Amino acid sequence: KKGEVIDCRKGEPYPLEIRLAAIGEYRLGVSRKEIAFKYSISDPTVISHWIRKFEAKKTIISVNENH
Repeated sequence: KKGEVIDCRKGEPYPLEIRLAAIGEYRLGVSRKEIAFKYSISDPTVISHWIRKFEAKKTIISVNENH
């Protein structure tokens, strides 16, 4: 939900829907800083980490589908 503050204590993962929304917006050209502000993510570099993990999983899935 837009403008909703996400209550994530340190060490707890952000909800999957937030991570997917952030990745989707980043792929549409929205800056990490803007996304972090919108979803109350404390550090924009976290989004880069999610993107790398997402891309790695996507690669593994596509490799598995080809076999």
